[in-house]
Amino acid sequence: MLTTLNDQETMALGLDVDWISFYWQQFHLYNAIPYDIVTFQFYQKVGPSFTIMPTEKIAIDIFARAVVSWFAASAFIENEDTDDAEGYGRVFTMGYSTGANFRFSIRMVGVEFCSMSPKLENFDDPDKIFGNLRTNGDRTLLPSMNFTDGLSF
Repeated sequence: MLTTLNDQETMALGLDVDWISFYWQQFHLYNAIPYDIVTFQFYQKVGPSFTIMPTEKIAIDIFARAVVSWFAASAFIENEDTDDAEGYGRVFTMGYSTGANFRFSIRMVGVEFCSMSPKLENFDDPDKIFGNLRTNGDRTLLPSMNFTDGLSF
């Protein structure tokens, strides 16, 4: 926490930082030809948090963070043939996340929504962009919903 907001110390402002995060997602799609979509990201998150502490052992953290993705990549694999997989990637992208954590003594549960829209370029042909099939745009939507269950010390 950076500072408390009143004399009773029931509210505080802080800085919420994830120093390193990894994201992995895999979809199996079956049309005429079955194929897999695999997505990987490596990123950091930082932003303000607001904490409400109604009792000594209960705290609710609400946060909004900027997401700095150092690397994002997607691969398309048809018929489980990884030799002919088509790969797309981006080295630097920004996004945002919002969420809340609920702390009960040392136990913590939380939920977070993260939104990224990188412009993924083909590894073999940089002029080829993956884009978005719904909007015919050049950015790929990579939203994620994260759930937290753990301990907070």
